Amino acid sequence: MSHFVDSMKSFSNHFTNSVHVLSMGMNPGIANHLIIQGVKEYGIPLEFVEVEYDSGMPRTDSGKPFITWSKKQFLNEAVESGAGYCGPGGIYVEREEKAIEILIDTKEFLEPIKKLDTYPLGMLVSHDEVIAMSRILEVPGRFIYAIHPLSLARMKKLLKKSKPVSEAEIIFEENTLIPLDGSDCIGVWLKYQNKDVCYYLDVEHSDIKGTSATLFMVAVGVIAGLLDLLENPLLEKGVHSVLDLNNDHFLSITSQHLKIHKKVLLKETTHRKVRGRFSRTSMRKHAKQS
Repeated sequence: MSHFVDSMKSFSNHFTNSVHVLSMGMNPGIANHLIIQGVKEYGIPLEFVEVEYDSGMPRTDSGKPFITWSKKQFLNEAVESGAGYCGPGGIYVEREEKAIEILIDTKEFLEPIKKLDTYPLGMLVSHDEVIAMSRILEVPGRFIYAIHPLSLARMKKLLKKSKPVSEAEIIFEENTLIPLDGSDCIGVWLKYQNKDVCYYLDVEHSDIKGTSATLFMVAVGVIAGLLDLLENPLLEKGVHSVLDLNNDHFLSITSQHLKIHKKVLLKETTHRKVRGRFSRTSMRKHAKQS
């Protein structure tokens, strides 16, 4: 992951004759564009935090750890790879510990947008969209990913017995034969000196037919990206990442299928304008759009 941004730039410079999408980001690209929306409305934040809580729980419990998306990718990101985040200046920092070994209380981020009896612990997971956005904005960024507490407890217990953990030891709950309760909530918090701003989606698994809420959001992101690519004449030469897509158009298509919420928390501090600069021409263009 430490070489991700350089690899993406090299790829973009080398392939210029057709359409290439190298980096999609969370579900895919929606979180990136929510951050861009925040930058357009409020300016560059001091830092940002992307949070996901998938509280999906199968109505028929198998007794094994369960997730609602790729077992292989989950193991790669949460169990096999080192935890990571971006620090000052957007510089990527990789920890020696695995993501599942660094657990963060999500109450600070979830309580203002989602009322729960208890708030889960989330894993500090490396994600390409966090690294890309941090490098572009030159501010710290983190991704905190929480699964159902019961599934997390089972995963941690399994890790003590089996290294490495195999895909066969995890159940993929697809919300078809066995219905899922709970929801998948994804949000981005942009932190400023005088306020915190959150854009988020929260989709109930029971409201989605034929798949999970998690994969439904993936499909919406793919469709939004493809439609913007096909309908935007400025993109006739193609795109290399979702950051090249039109922010207003992408989110307009997304909002036809997903409700985008916003929450602003004011702080009791001196109201001083936060200043910053864009480190890429395309981001300057996005920030000036209205």
